Amino acid sequence: MPPAAKTAPSAVSGRARAFTLVELLVVIAIVSVLMSLLLPAVQAAREASRRSACQNNLKQLGLASQNYEAQHKRLPPSGMRNMSYAELAKLDVGVGSSWLVRILPMIEQQTLYDQFDVRGAVFEQPAAALAAQPAVLLCPSDNPTGLMMDSMELGVVGTSVSKKFGKGNYAAFATAFHLDSNWQGAVSHEGRRVAEVTDGLSHSLFVGELRARTHDGDPRGAWVVPWPGSSLVAIDFHHLSADEAQHIDFARTPNAATPDVLFHCPDPAEAQLTRMPCHDQWQQYIADAPRSVHPGGVNGAYLDGRVEFISDDISPEALALRIAVDDGQVITE
Repeated sequence: MPPAAKTAPSAVSGRARAFTLVELLVVIAIVSVLMSLLLPAVQAAREASRRSACQNNLKQLGLASQNYEAQHKRLPPSGMRNMSYAELAKLDVGVGSSWLVRILPMIEQQTLYDQFDVRGAVFEQPAAALAAQPAVLLCPSDNPTGLMMDSMELGVVGTSVSKKFGKGNYAAFATAFHLDSNWQGAVSHEGRRVAEVTDGLSHSLFVGELRARTHDGDPRGAWVVPWPGSSLVAIDFHHLSADEAQHIDFARTPNAATPDVLFHCPDPAEAQLTRMPCHDQWQQYIADAPRSVHPGGVNGAYLDGRVEFISDDISPEALALRIAVDDGQVITE
């Protein structure tokens, strides 16, 4: 009997089954949902790491200032000389180097420190030193690497020669009011003795965060310069009383919508859009807010080295009492 003829395989059964369009769309939708759920978690983890790095920088600056005080019997001086605002606004006359320059040897920057003459005006310092950006002064969340302030862009407070000033993210709390007030903070013109901090080191804010704007005519973040907004914070707190109901409190709490008052504020509209509002119309009342891109507030270090997160919602009075080191009022919560 002849063998049975083999049946040819079906063309359909031999081909792999492909996804239908509907199935493919469902898979894409599921992947998209999973990514949308995962991405915020990844971003939050990255920000937590960056925020931790910023806190570590603050701890190093606090420790460096303690070491400076141990050597010099005073905390580092602000660098801003006791002059009129008109003189202080002139880079080539009134401004010495900031408190951050003084502590460079304590943050492993002795070579950079040796380039400075802390007795001279800030504009007299070498160009390379002015443009430096030590890593400990940079918060990864803001990432100011490469950002500079150009003296030629400062208008009436500039000079006829261009020098670039590197930007950073940390500033000392100079006062809860204006620089000419007695509500003084941890840094002063000549350097504060620890004995003068009568409210206690653990209750007195020393240094906080600020943002460095990308505009090279904006002085905020220029760490060598001892101006509010550059390496100092002066929040312009005003007491409110029942018989002065019409009085406006200008206090600049963390990330405040109230504009920073600077010696120079280029393009105020653009500054507003980037949540760094400013103006330069009241140069006798220079003031600024601590600022960061961390959600909800800024990091701050106390004179005892403790670092904590300061909420955007803190009351002006509570912040002012933490800044003033000898007002006799202590907030412990």
